Amino acid sequence: MHHALREARESDIEQIHRLIIDLATYERSGDQVKVSPDQLREALFGPQQNESGRQLRRPPQPKGMRVSGRIVIKICSVASVGLLAYAALGPANWQLRPMLGWKTEHFLGFLIVTFITCVAWPRPLIIGLASMATAGLLEALQGLTPDRVPDFPTAFCGAGGALVASVAAEIFIRARSQ
Repeated sequence: MHHALREARESDIEQIHRLIIDLATYERSGDQVKVSPDQLREALFGPQQNESGRQLRRPPQPKGMRVSGRIVIKICSVASVGLLAYAALGPANWQLRPMLGWKTEHFLGFLIVTFITCVAWPRPLIIGLASMATAGLLEALQGLTPDRVPDFPTAFCGAGGALVASVAAEIFIRARSQ
């Protein structure tokens, strides 16, 4: 089978629109598609003419960069994962600890980070499994630091927090989409 790339044609607008909707639906964001085929036609193929033959103008583009809430929460989730890794592997005397106990702190830390990440990227099963594996990996890596020792029950508590958060996120995402 031979595939070739070509420039989009105006006759492709309906297929392009369908692809956008299908991708957004796959990413569980189908309700966020606001573009119509006519808006796509205008954006891709320039100004159109109305029935009297006058050329239509493009609407002015907003100045500056708009940042959506989805982008902000994705940035926050990446930052929180980095902060979690630093807290697990950084120098022990640089940490701010709430003194709840190692197991409770690990449970709450992974619960919060996993929930934020699941809301940012709505794939709770994948995010939950990755967070659970991260809990074990970070705990094992603590054996390589000079001032820490790995602790299996603490890793288990972190993984439990990730599991609870991914289940809660799945319920939250399903409730929000209905």
